[in-house]
Amino acid sequence: MPDEQQPVIPAYPDASIKKANAALPLRSVIQITPATAGATPVSFATDELTDGTKNEMKVLEFPGDDGVLTSVRRDQVKREQTYTFKTKEPKKIHALFGGVNKIIDAKVRIWRLDPKDAPGTCNAASEEFDASVEIDGDTKYGADYEAVGLKITSLKTAGPVQWYSNATLTPAA
Repeated sequence: MPDEQQPVIPAYPDASIKKANAALPLRSVIQITPATAGATPVSFATDELTDGTKNEMKVLEFPGDDGVLTSVRRDQVKREQTYTFKTKEPKKIHALFGGVNKIIDAKVRIWRLDPKDAPGTCNAASEEFDASVEIDGDTKYGADYEAVGLKITSLKTAGPVQWYSNATLTPAA
């Protein structure tokens, strides 16, 4: 958002990550608040977050002077924004989904952290957005570390999820 005042983003919640599971200094904190009344937010920390965007375009083609069809107009008709990550915290998955593999509606906010961030800021932070959250992929039980994949699909009705770089955070209480 160049030349605009960036909003003050809430400070990220405590979602500590064990050093044994940390591969990179850059990590993400994802806060998911189920849409049910009085639901408690659940926070996850992960070293790897995948941001996927699929766009569907409608194209108007018209023959040029040489008779070759050329695109003269392109309009975006569909957008799907998803965020996927794995967590090694099955207790939090049960708290979020109630122990049942289902899709829930929620409010989501994501913080991208870097140890070099200035105090009171983070590398990047998303706005809070409406989303559906579901368990994604296989869960292997009995492996060295149980890891559950989560997929967040934006349900934002107007425009893509907004991201703010070097976001200012609210002071810690």
